[in-house]
Order: sequence, then C-alpha cells, then structure tokens
Amino acid sequence: MSIVLEKTWAVAEFNTSASTYNGTMLYIKTQLIAGAWDIVMCCNGDGVTEPSADDLWIDTGDIVWATAGSAHSWIVLSNNSLISSGAKFQVCFDLCNTYTGSGSCSGTLAVSYNAG
Repeated sequence: MSIVLEKTWAVAEFNTSASTYNGTMLYIKTQLIAGAWDIVMCCNGDGVTEPSADDLWIDTGDIVWATAGSAHSWIVLSNNSLISSGAKFQVCFDLCNTYTGSGSCSGTLAVSYNAG
C-alpha cells in the first residue's frame, strides 16, 4: 500500500548568501510550529545543554551548523494531522555539516512515518 502525502507550501524568496541560512531554517521552523507541528526535541548547538522539548531555536544565533559529532543544531517536529489514521509523522532537521564557503550549507532531513 502506498501513501501519498501532499502539502502546499508558500515560502518567501530568500537571499542565497550564507548569512541567510540560519534565517531560512528559523523561518521554516517558525512556519511549521505556527501550524499543526509540535516540537518533540531540539538542540541549539550548545554542547553543554541537554536537548529539550522546549523551543531552543529562538533567533538565528541559536542555529549552529557543524560537522556530525560536533555540537550542532537539530530539531524534531511532529504532526498528527497529516495522516488520516492519526499516526504521528515526524521530521528531523539535522544541521550536521558546515558552511563550506562555496555558497551553500547542507544538513540532513529525516522523515519518520508512524513515529513515537
């Protein structure tokens, strides 16, 4: 049985300079939690602070891109209304790579159907 998920997104144009990547991630998070998404767990890149279900991505300074194994930002969001059975659909934005100076940042987006 295949599942088709459909969602229409409206996103403003963003500048492509590296300084806007944190703003872009903050914007995406803010738009998702303003809708039907809840924060399951997140980390603002502070290697001392434990991950929290509180929103630790308050401003662009809370978003840290770094290599896997180093302190970096990540967030897991959950939505119970995307799937008709009420199953939890979760996404994880893991900012586990550094800005390379070539004009791009990269990270990992993981998706879990029926999570939790």
